[in-house]
Amino acid sequence: MTGHGAGPADHLGHARRIVIKVGSSLLIEREQRAPRDRWLAGLAQDIVGLRQRGAAVLVVSSGAVALGCNIHDDMRGYIRVVDTPYAGKTDNNGMLSLDAVPNGSATITVWHPRLRAPGNEMRRTVTISGNSNRHRLAVNLR
Repeated sequence: MTGHGAGPADHLGHARRIVIKVGSSLLIEREQRAPRDRWLAGLAQDIVGLRQRGAAVLVVSSGAVALGCNIHDDMRGYIRVVDTPYAGKTDNNGMLSLDAVPNGSATITVWHPRLRAPGNEMRRTVTISGNSNRHRLAVNLR
C-alpha cells in the first residue's frame, strides 16, 4: 500500500478522519477469482497505523459519506462514492455534462442529501445515442 518507507499517516498530515474507497476490483484478483490477500493485509496494516495515530477511518465501497464539524453545526458536506467513471456534480443551475458516455442503455442516478426518495436517491433508465444525450430530471427536496 505504501512506498518508500513512509506510512499513510506520514502522507495525510494531521487529518482526523480518513475515508478509504475500496472497489471490488481491488478486493478480487480477476484471473484467479480469489481475494487479493497481500493487498488486503497491507490495507489492514495501514488502517491500524492510522487508528494508532488517532485518526477515524471509514472504509466504503460505494454510497454517500457525510462530513461535518463537531463545533460548527452549519459546516457540513457530503462525498458520494460511486463505482463508475461517468459521474459528476451539478453546477449551480443543476446541470451536468458527461463526456464519452458509450451508446446504449444507461441508468442515471441522482443523489442529494435532502432528496425526497428512498436512500435520498432516484434512478432513471435512458438510452444514450450519438445524436442527443440530453435528459431532464426533476427532483423534489425536503
